[in-house]
Amino acid sequence: MLPNPAKLISYRQEADFRSGLIHVRENAESIFLAHREDRLKARLLRRIESFVVNFRKITSVNRNVGFFTTGYNWLIQIIPALIVAPSFIAGQLNSA
Repeated sequence: MLPNPAKLISYRQEADFRSGLIHVRENAESIFLAHREDRLKARLLRRIESFVVNFRKITSVNRNVGFFTTGYNWLIQIIPALIVAPSFIAGQLNSA
């Protein structure tokens, strides 16, 4: 059985983004007094961008896995019929 590819993609970006938000919330007053808003804003924007890129990768992998499994489920039903159909049409097989 193959592992789920979405689980192979790291969720570290989301964790980094959440920890950054918690840091800002817990230290909002000292950040304001030290005039570090711009630096933390830039850091959070980079983290959210990384998070969005990672989320798109996960979505893409899940989409591709869905396409593969849907196609495979259709093929396992159609291929046997395509193999037997010529013999049945030629009259070499009896219908049951």
